[in-house]
Amino acid sequence: MPIISHKKLAVSLSLLLLIALFFVLYQKGLFRLPSRGTKKTELSLTIPEGWNTTEIAAYLDQQQITPKTDFNALAGQDATTTLVQKFSFLKEKPGHTGLEGYLFPDTYRFYTSTPAAQVAVRMLQNFDAKFSDELRKETERQHHTIFEIITMASLIEKEAATDADRELVSGILWKRLDLGIPLQVDATIIFVTGHRTARVSYADTSIDSPYNTYRYKGLPRGPIANPGISAISAALYPKKSFYLYYLSTPDGDTIFSKTLEEHNRAKAKYLK
Repeated sequence: MPIISHKKLAVSLSLLLLIALFFVLYQKGLFRLPSRGTKKTELSLTIPEGWNTTEIAAYLDQQQITPKTDFNALAGQDATTTLVQKFSFLKEKPGHTGLEGYLFPDTYRFYTSTPAAQVAVRMLQNFDAKFSDELRKETERQHHTIFEIITMASLIEKEAATDADRELVSGILWKRLDLGIPLQVDATIIFVTGHRTARVSYADTSIDSPYNTYRYKGLPRGPIANPGISAISAALYPKKSFYLYYLSTPDGDTIFSKTLEEHNRAKAKYLK
């Protein structure tokens, strides 16, 4: 019969004691074996130009990237303090606004179950790269802020579909600002009501909101969407013209007019 040495016996007893200890802790819920967790999947997602924060959040939630409640909370006006410290271009935005306008539309690759902060940071980093030094210098030369340019670009993004139309619309909107004429941008009303429609009603244009550009002169309180680089460029490099009015047809064309009389005729023709 083999003889067990004292040393081997001590080791065996120690192992037994450890196993017994782990078992007791496991039973009491104080110890758990590491979980392998849910396997994450990497997805390629395209965020289109002109989506607002709510639309982006809903899409990210649908694709199981991050919960929309988390993303909306992070992008809200009360939750951007830490991000402001990371990105200098956010420091000039008013405190009452969130990340609307700065979540750059593009194609991204995200893993499922990614924290909302990581998603937002990636999009803000992209904005930081795309809003180049040249664009920043031009913004300063025109005595504007990035916030003003992004706000204007968001209107242009929602109002015009082609580069040429965006430049003309930009020229009209800047001209109306200089003349003290309300911008009367339908997209700002749709942003307030959340109702997608080809024509806004007279009652909607009377809504008391700082985003209502029918009721209040000047730019709206902040961006109404997240513009792409084409709309941003149009905001900075508008095309001068004799036009003062425009409308978008149900087919997506933009009709420009020089006078209110011409504009009313165009409305009667295209917006029956």
